[in-house]
Amino acid sequence: MQKVVPAILERDKEETRKKLILLQGVSEWVQIDIADGVFVSNRTHGVQDIPEESRKFKTEVHLMVQNPQDYFMACQEIGATRVIFHLSAVERFSHMLEDLRLCTFAWGVALNPNISVQDLSPYINEVTSLLVMSVQPGFQGSLFVPAVLGKIAEVRALKNDILVGVDGGVNKENILDVFKAGANYACVGSSIFGSDNPVETFQKLSSMVE
Repeated sequence: MQKVVPAILERDKEETRKKLILLQGVSEWVQIDIADGVFVSNRTHGVQDIPEESRKFKTEVHLMVQNPQDYFMACQEIGATRVIFHLSAVERFSHMLEDLRLCTFAWGVALNPNISVQDLSPYINEVTSLLVMSVQPGFQGSLFVPAVLGKIAEVRALKNDILVGVDGGVNKENILDVFKAGANYACVGSSIFGSDNPVETFQKLSSMVE
């Protein structure tokens, strides 16, 4: 798994397209955030509007939405490699598993800063990847919450081989802490795309954790 994954959060699908074109040949993976304006206050374009250029990457679709199962078919259609949904957005996890068994993409669960690993523990045998949110989700540029890194050790105590990502507020000042805590990958948005040279910034962050 690539250690630094550029994260794209846009209302306008053309802005998403521009960022994907910028990253072609530079990054193997991208994360595309989808927000519904309900589960989080922000709203992006829909899954169905993810540009065709995403197929040139391994794409993680991060569903910051209520009723994530309603988005699975669209994720399948756009060729998502992995789909992440939030545990706190799921009403009945057993029903969600039935829907996921019909999908070919890999999937994982995200935990907001206020959601504990123990809330996930009843389902841990079914879960192969976890995205630890180090900010409240919905907007890029929020401040990193270092206390959430302790969740990585907690979840590995339950299931050591789980793939763990960290998402939110990751930058050159804290990225080493993320990997020292045991993360497999970090999703980075504003630190990359808010810089003067996004490609160079991505490459520098990647070189820090190689």
